[in-house]
Formats: sequence, C-alpha cells, structure tokens
Amino acid sequence: MQDVKHNSFTGMTLLKQLIKKRCLNNQNIVNLICIDTDNEDSFVDVVKGSQSPAKSFIKLFPYVPETIEEQSVFVTMQSGVTQVNSSAVKTTSLMIYIFAHEQLMDMLQGVRTDLLAGYIDEEINGMTDVGFGRLELVSANEFNPIQDYYGQALEYTLQDHNRIGSKL
Repeated sequence: MQDVKHNSFTGMTLLKQLIKKRCLNNQNIVNLICIDTDNEDSFVDVVKGSQSPAKSFIKLFPYVPETIEEQSVFVTMQSGVTQVNSSAVKTTSLMIYIFAHEQLMDMLQGVRTDLLAGYIDEEINGMTDVGFGRLELVSANEFNPIQDYYGQALEYTLQDHNRIGSKL
C-alpha cells in the first residue's frame, strides 16, 4: 500500500485498500470473480495476490460500467460519513457492491454473488485494522445496478477519528 497523507478521510482510503488486498489474497473470492463455470468444486485456482486478474474487477469506488464486452463479476466500494459524533469521533459507512451478469449467477453451490458476499463478509466483518472498534455489518440487500446484472449490497459501519491533532 502506498503512503497516504493523514487527514480525517485517511481511514476510509486505507480501509478500502486493505479490503481489496484481502479479497485478492482469498482464493475463493478470486476464483468466483475470474472463473465463469457453475461449479465451485471444479475450479482450477486462479493466481491470487497483486498479480491476480481479479484486480481489475475490484474497484475502490462505486464503479458501474457503461458498456460491457464480456459477462463479468465486479466488487466495488463506496464510503461516507453517516454521523459526526463529536469533534474527535465520526461514524463512517462502507458499501460493498458485488454484482455479476445474470448468466453467471446460478451455481451448483448457490448464487454467485451470495457466495462472494459470504466470503467477503467472512474476510472483513469484525476487522480492527482501521479506525477504532470493529467493522460491523449493518445490512445486506439485493440490487440491480444495470440491465442483466444482479448482486448484493453490503453495508458496514466503523467508528473513526473525525479531526486529527491540533484541530481537536
């Protein structure tokens, strides 16, 4: 991860970078993003980590493609401040959008985006690496971002620093 200049939004930036890194290092997540067959048991592992082809399908912003050449699976993120608790503390939200083309949804083990949501939640729910306290799942809802694409929207909250240093 690159060094980020510390300010009151640094935590959100670091959190999204860390989640992407964790997703890219999770074999189940990488496989579900990159492999288009309908049986998880028959997957041949795709390269994981920073060289994974899944890297281009995990975005740190709420990406929705305008045109899509191939049926794909996407994981995108959006962060915001939901409440300012005091001059020192704020509550932040993180949305993770997981969506796939309808032709990729049905799998022998279940719905692809539900499986991905489960693996991602297992990887990040309860994280204490950023902010203070734990990253907590608040809601999960199905959504339809564009025609022929369906998925899950996961919402998490986290307590973080509102102001830093002398600005308190």
